[in-house]
Amino acid sequence: MADFEIKLDAAKALAMMNKIGSKDKWMKILSSLVATIGLGDVRDHFRREQGSSGAWPELSRSYAEWKQRKYAGRPKLVLSAHLSKSFLPSNIRREGPDAVALFNPVEYSGMHDKGFKGTQNVPAHTRIVQSVFGKKLKAPIKVNVRAHSKKVDVPQRQFMWLSTRAMDLMEKGLLSQML
Repeated sequence: MADFEIKLDAAKALAMMNKIGSKDKWMKILSSLVATIGLGDVRDHFRREQGSSGAWPELSRSYAEWKQRKYAGRPKLVLSAHLSKSFLPSNIRREGPDAVALFNPVEYSGMHDKGFKGTQNVPAHTRIVQSVFGKKLKAPIKVNVRAHSKKVDVPQRQFMWLSTRAMDLMEKGLLSQML
């Protein structure tokens, strides 16, 4: 899956604003508001582990046990923090003349945000093996793993959404620029 995004369509608001100033000016203001208020809202959902309909589902028992051994104390969707560190103000793009999009460029962000059940292709890679059949090796060894596929069932853990509070704050921000 590619990056995941929230689109904010401002066509009606921009029609009214065009009477006051240029569309480009208002889109820059909207982009700025999304970069601050919208991004903060998304980061807050991620930190609170909360989707638009409530708390995220728990991790599966086997995955939770593995994660506790390897990454104790880290939040549900955090191993390397690559996903959480990818919420950046620069991840905003214009989507046509009347919309902006806040996105996360991490390949698997949409899989977590929307959920995914199906087959996932895994590219060839190298793995460091430290134990075999429960016995620790004298020294870690590198093992080449062939490309393969695996079946996955990732429950939805939504974070790319805007709360009513964030939408209200952005609306107030736009209105304050009109006055």
